[in-house]
Amino acid sequence: MSGDSDKLGDLVAGLEETATDASEFRALVEEVNQIMLRTTVPDNVHDVLEKQFLDLVNNARSGAVVVRSSAAVEDSSGASAAGQFSTFLNIRNKDALMSAVTSCWASFYTDRSIRYRKRRGIPLWPPQMGVIIQKQVSADVSGIAFTSHPQRGAEWLAVESSWGFGEPIVGGRVTPDLFEVNKRTGEVVSRCGSKRNKVIVKGEDMVEVETGVEERSRLSISPEALDLLCGECLRVEASLGSPQDIEFSLSGGLIFLLQSRPITTIGDNSGG
Repeated sequence: MSGDSDKLGDLVAGLEETATDASEFRALVEEVNQIMLRTTVPDNVHDVLEKQFLDLVNNARSGAVVVRSSAAVEDSSGASAAGQFSTFLNIRNKDALMSAVTSCWASFYTDRSIRYRKRRGIPLWPPQMGVIIQKQVSADVSGIAFTSHPQRGAEWLAVESSWGFGEPIVGGRVTPDLFEVNKRTGEVVSRCGSKRNKVIVKGEDMVEVETGVEERSRLSISPEALDLLCGECLRVEASLGSPQDIEFSLSGGLIFLLQSRPITTIGDNSGG
């Protein structure tokens, strides 16, 4: 981070202290975030990213990649920073890639993520933010699966899904379908959500459009696909050793598990 490194460390040290003045806290956060955004990707990393990016794009049916944050402190058995850090979709050129990488780094120091880590006693320094670059899936359906149902408990899975990419679900802009699946009996309880909009790729842009009447009135996952999806999610849970919150997409009849994090709210009604 060149000459900004010492200044950044001093500012973060100020954030580590208990802040009583909300406006002063926000000003510190903004200054820290701007320093992070000015960070340039080191030349040796830049060269590797550029090569790998071209390989990924040339082998991706969508012609694009997704850039995801992956902080070392993001998800653990005691803390989950779901939705606190940045993800960038539909990255199609090298300049956009480098900008997305630095923006992921900067998202380590947003107001929300700093307050969360302070409440949990998680250090703010050093900025341990990794970045994951994936081929972008041409999503027909996307959603979130919980291998332990937030209300019914560990005997049930809960799956929420909607058409297109998952951003409207994550952002609360759509009422998704809900599937509740009993692990022991295989019983499925489903509810058809309104799914009034979806995010799709149009040309080289991502756009949010209204869904048609037919899409709104039917479930977005077939019984066969739901059975396969639940089986894959339970294998992830068994492999990682704890209940998981899993983001997924369906594309061309295939299931893609995009990201998994431990569910940390089981038996904890304190929020956070």
